[in-house]
Amino acid sequence: MRQRPFRPGFDHSVDAPPGAVRDCIVARLESGGAFSGKALERHLQLTVLPTERHLWSPHLHLEIVAHTSEESSADPQRAYVRGFFTPHPSLWTAFIFTYLALATIAVFSGMWAFVEMLLDGPPQALWITIAATLMAGVLRMVSSTGQKLAAEQMEALHAEIEGCLRGAGAMRSDAVHADAAPTGA
Repeated sequence: MRQRPFRPGFDHSVDAPPGAVRDCIVARLESGGAFSGKALERHLQLTVLPTERHLWSPHLHLEIVAHTSEESSADPQRAYVRGFFTPHPSLWTAFIFTYLALATIAVFSGMWAFVEMLLDGPPQALWITIAATLMAGVLRMVSSTGQKLAAEQMEALHAEIEGCLRGAGAMRSDAVHADAAPTGA
């Protein structure tokens, strides 16, 4: 699995048509397996069962498309599966808007402090800039803690999806290759 600061994820190539891969995952979803979610065309949103959910429970977003390479067009007999994890969409939105608000406050208070310095006064607004920056750092630490608390559930969801992919066809490497790019993304 790729570890990124905000949205860890994975990429897989499967020797099966995208429709068959999607159908396999949807069948597992409908059978009341280890996860719940929604399926819309080539996009699926999965999460842990309601009885196991907590504030930091991950949501897995999957996109299943025909595999393509630099040498050829889309191969309808091979699927490319891209997945990434996020917290609940409302929690994700709250974090992003809080980061945006803190960045805006830091920039404008920094400009205010600069103007205070140009007017030969003490840059008192600099304290607001420092406070907003520290708050963003605390928010980042909270986010990292949340990812660590969700790591076990993320691994379980990833393992379930890998099981589905193996059932649908021969699964290829987890790494992103130059020739493994989705079509229509």
